Amino acid sequence: LPAGAIGHIRSMGKAQQVNMAPRVILIGVDADIITQIGATDGIYQTKDALIRFVDDDDAAAAVLALWRADA
Repeated sequence: LPAGAIGHIRSMGKAQQVNMAPRVILIGVDADIITQIGATDGIYQTKDALIRFVDDDDAAAAVLALWRADA
């Protein structure tokens, strides 16, 4: 990985605008990278960010459906 890549991935879940939800879904990230980021069960969460790691588009669609149902 390039220098700083882990930190950049961690920052992806933070809201960049007021009307932007502080969450993101990443598809197909290598398990070793997910471990280095500090994710547990495919989820990296801080007080102001949420990243969900999934294997494919179907899993991403399922997460989006859950998020929409909670909105």
